[in-house]
Amino acid sequence: MVPPREALFCEFKPGDTIGDFVVRGATAETRLGSQYAAVRKRDDVAAAVWVVPSHLLGSADAWDKFVATTTGIWQQDRQHIAPVVGSGALPDGRRWIAYALAEGRTLGQLLEEHPLEPAELLSTLRGVCRALEAAHRQRVFHGDLNPANVCISSGQDGRMRAKLLGLGTAALLSEEPPTAAPLGAATRESLPFGNSRDLRDLGKLCFEALCGQAYEDDGSDEPPRVSDVRPELGPHFDEPVHSLFVVAEQPVSAADAHSRMVKAAREAGYEVGSAIPAAPRNSLEPVPVPRTSNRGAAAGGPSLNTPAAKESSSVGRLLLAIALVVLIVVLWKTRS
Repeated sequence: MVPPREALFCEFKPGDTIGDFVVRGATAETRLGSQYAAVRKRDDVAAAVWVVPSHLLGSADAWDKFVATTTGIWQQDRQHIAPVVGSGALPDGRRWIAYALAEGRTLGQLLEEHPLEPAELLSTLRGVCRALEAAHRQRVFHGDLNPANVCISSGQDGRMRAKLLGLGTAALLSEEPPTAAPLGAATRESLPFGNSRDLRDLGKLCFEALCGQAYEDDGSDEPPRVSDVRPELGPHFDEPVHSLFVVAEQPVSAADAHSRMVKAAREAGYEVGSAIPAAPRNSLEPVPVPRTSNRGAAAGGPSLNTPAAKESSSVGRLLLAIALVVLIVVLWKTRS
């Protein structure tokens, strides 16, 4: 059983240390445990430190694999994924892991002040979706995506920038596989950790960011819509956010989800950037390479069955014919 919020938050107070980090205050409670804002002693690097409850810890190998995974995935997209800056064990055997915060705040902290405007959400969502794309290409899933896992900073152009923390958390969280229940709230809650689960959590994040309140699933098959909470935004964002909750309507990827939100924002009259490119098709669904007996094609050259190859072959024959004609003319003139 997860301890109540008060018990988790009172455990480490400002000034306490977790490994090499000095606690500044508690910031969130997630499925991964309690999160604290902290700074590293030797250089004051701002960090988010998670203390993972013992019921989520498996073997030492499982924890090491999680740390290696979340550290390695940062190599795939350093611009949109927060790096691990420390990890270790507490005296009671529990584990902790720390991620660097660019400006020392998370989306969750920002939302305590005010909800995001659509243009702000799209700037934030761009980084989150790029990080998910990079992770999903490697078959790495988040499993605990929420505002506390998004690091917020400002770019030189004044736009919000986001980096994702905690990628690979799904490796620590285990659930029973979903049953053959009809689509609906029950199915959404029983999704295994993977692409669909991350997209469902992305929908919750979008809803909370725009509405300024947590998404509450009341068990019905019709999730609440953005316009129910913020009617001034109009209905434009209802469908792209709603589709993330319904398995049968989900976009195929985080890039597709971002594209739908960009389209909705443009239709609503907001100035937003372009949609992020989708991951290569074979990153999630390997596409078999057609087998061919042509040696040139196998080595990377054009196949004889392609239009370009056919055109190249015709040109070659024409040049050969011209060369033969020239040779015949030269020989005839020589003899005469």
